[in-house]
Amino acid sequence: MNWRTTPTLARVLAHNIRRGQINFIRGIMNYKRVYNVEKMLADHARPVRYELPTRAEPNAPIARPALYIHAPRGRTARIIDGSTERSKAALARPAELRK
Repeated sequence: MNWRTTPTLARVLAHNIRRGQINFIRGIMNYKRVYNVEKMLADHARPVRYELPTRAEPNAPIARPALYIHAPRGRTARIIDGSTERSKAALARPAELRK
């Protein structure tokens, strides 16, 4: 933040105060304490605990089931009958396609 952004910040703060939203003002007051460049950069130096695997060939096509982290369980995991599922699917379509 600098002196050029002060008028814009003042307008935003006034608007938020009028609407009763003072949490943004509290955040601005804690800015110096929260914003710490060294801490942010140190986060990138920490070891990765959960790393997503990368593909061997970046442009190779992928099978759709391989995109799921958790395999889809299908209708066996839901307590719903076939007619209810068909009616919900029909309602999800646009009105002009429901005929």
